[in-house]
Amino acid sequence: MAAVTQSIPSYIAGVSQEPDVNMRPGYLTEIKNGYPDSTFGLQKRPGGKLENIIVDTSSAVVNASTLSGAYWFSIIKDNQPAYFGCVVPAAYSGTTLTTLGAVRIWNSTTGVECSVTYEASSGPGSLVSPNTNTTRDYLTSANADDYKIITIDKTSTLLNRTTVVTASTTNTPGTTPTSYSNFANLPTSPSVNDIAQIKNSENTEKDDYYLKWDGTSWVEVAKPGISDGFNNWTAPHSISNTAENTFVVKEANYKDRLAGDDNTMPQPSFVGTTIQDVFFYFNRVGFLSQDNVILSASLRPEYTNALAQDINFYSKSAQISIASDPIDLNAASVRAVSLYSVQPSRAGLVLFGNGEQFFLYAEQGTLSPLTAEVKSVSTYEVDSIIPVVELGDEIYFTSKTPRYTRVFRMMNRGTEETPVVEEVSKIVQEYVPSSINNVRSNTQNQLIGLSSKDENYVWFYRQFLQNGERALQSWFRWYFLGKVLTFNFFTDNMYAVIELTDNKIAIIRMSLNKDPDGDLLTSVVNPNPTIHPVVGVGPNIDLWTNSTSTPTYDIPSNKTTIPLPTNYPALTGDTYKPIVILSESASGSSSTVSTQAGTYFNATVDGTNFKVDGDLTSVANKIVVGYKYDMELKLPTTYFRNQNGISDFTASLVISRYKFSFASTGLVTFKISGYSSYDANYAVVNPQFYPANSLPVYDEVTFDLPLHMRNEFFDLTIFSDTPFPSSLMRMDWEGNYNPRYFRRT
Repeated sequence: MAAVTQSIPSYIAGVSQEPDVNMRPGYLTEIKNGYPDSTFGLQKRPGGKLENIIVDTSSAVVNASTLSGAYWFSIIKDNQPAYFGCVVPAAYSGTTLTTLGAVRIWNSTTGVECSVTYEASSGPGSLVSPNTNTTRDYLTSANADDYKIITIDKTSTLLNRTTVVTASTTNTPGTTPTSYSNFANLPTSPSVNDIAQIKNSENTEKDDYYLKWDGTSWVEVAKPGISDGFNNWTAPHSISNTAENTFVVKEANYKDRLAGDDNTMPQPSFVGTTIQDVFFYFNRVGFLSQDNVILSASLRPEYTNALAQDINFYSKSAQISIASDPIDLNAASVRAVSLYSVQPSRAGLVLFGNGEQFFLYAEQGTLSPLTAEVKSVSTYEVDSIIPVVELGDEIYFTSKTPRYTRVFRMMNRGTEETPVVEEVSKIVQEYVPSSINNVRSNTQNQLIGLSSKDENYVWFYRQFLQNGERALQSWFRWYFLGKVLTFNFFTDNMYAVIELTDNKIAIIRMSLNKDPDGDLLTSVVNPNPTIHPVVGVGPNIDLWTNSTSTPTYDIPSNKTTIPLPTNYPALTGDTYKPIVILSESASGSSSTVSTQAGTYFNATVDGTNFKVDGDLTSVANKIVVGYKYDMELKLPTTYFRNQNGISDFTASLVISRYKFSFASTGLVTFKISGYSSYDANYAVVNPQFYPANSLPVYDEVTFDLPLHMRNEFFDLTIFSDTPFPSSLMRMDWEGNYNPRYFRRT
């Protein structure tokens, strides 16, 4: 029996669901609340700062049950607060509409509900309750998945995917036209408002056009007596942010048909059917409808707000086509296909259908009615609800099985070659559930997140490209204290809206990188000052916020009662672990070093208070309250690997000890389960060398975990629930290896 040692240089490869014997070094069987990083190793995820509990316009806490089944969205832009909102679906009694849907929006910084008003509708009018004859009448679907809100330029577009866009019943004005064979035959002394039909060819009507005498010249007009366009009240609406905390839902400015007739200038292909997606591309507003892609006439770039100007889906003239005219193309295919999502690429638009994907591009020059082409590029099943997202110059889309969600990556290679499509979730085939209904990407951190309104988890895929190679491709998941209604990224922050068990809805923010607002334990002396003189730390707790009320101390019980901030969630039950930690200073307002910063106390919930042991009245302005969360890293079975990296699963291997290298780490626990179960608690600091007035966090530390157990007789989990960081860098193991008297060749 030989004494052997082997190493795993990092654990940033993420989760793998391969059998342990086939799993490559660096993978784990589970990462809960971990955050792989190619520089800092496998870290504990950042803590979630409580931005606010949402309240209504009267400052009363919103009951989550009143928003049950809503479609959630976010409006996050530069130089303004982040807003989160939802569309509450309509309600029906059988087939009878009883309550229209409603748009509700909150300011994440203040938690205050914004004013949302509905402009008067251009609809048929005289509608009876529950209709309001306003733009709220557009919200008629009872299914949240039927709504979609897309932010285009400085306005958000509201889409109801079940509403059929109808042709206008208002006819174009004018008297019966007089026919002429060509322009040269027009009368020399016409009357004002006379209308002429120029037939050009007698054999066809496709080259006819119409002119009206305005008193000085002939002006092209539409044929009198035909529909002047489509009904704006059945097309996508806009949500305009007219002032801070003020939004207006109104009809977009769709332009009427002003030339041609039903032959020379027919209705856009979305009229008479539903619209499934809205997008903005090369200064054009675009719609997807059935198997058609429709782009408006080019908008004027000098406008500061694209949707504030007229959106024209009709050409300017029936006589000639110009490059700025609308584009209306059919994605013809031998397969029955409906288009649901779209993403831009460097060479054109990628259109995603339920069973086929297409490329809209211009072979030469800019995109125009004369140059635009559509061709099929792949035939993958794509989910019709979850949006397609981009990550850098790559596109990611999802497909669902009855139980799980699959994620694919598409890399375009220009217009002449088919794109490369890979399934990035293959290694975690049964990891992401089929209930996923939200996907967001963050190019800054090369991160994709997937969530479900019915789950407390967000599943992540993270990659890191270095010199064109993927140095990092990791799957992991984060657990939150409530159901994740929606989330989004903005620069280096992740915002999440979660529904708590006390029926409150919280908006939290997590910094994906170092955040001065979150480093409440900065300026605390490092136990190892030769490396860094100070440590910037968390806190790594959820729903954390500063306590602003005065605590009281009860001498007989030796307990301090800490009143929670207004509307703060007091969560009870075994799932929740309330905690109080002392910060460096009150909201970071002081530069002095606190000798007690980083001291934390496990708390209990008592009504709207936290209770802790000891007297904290002298540090009242340094109290931070929150809830602990667990980081769990489950290691696969350790096998001896030969020079080719192949596991020798037939040999006998006894693990003598593990050596784990950590960076910036507080207390961690090693949990061993199997034939003999116990928890090995290892703190970073050695009590004999614990410096006073310092954090229990070391910049670098190595743990020795003695075992002397057969490799297949135990499971090992690394666990941390303290408010301090933890970062696993590498692992070495030592043991006795016996090939059972057989020589490996």
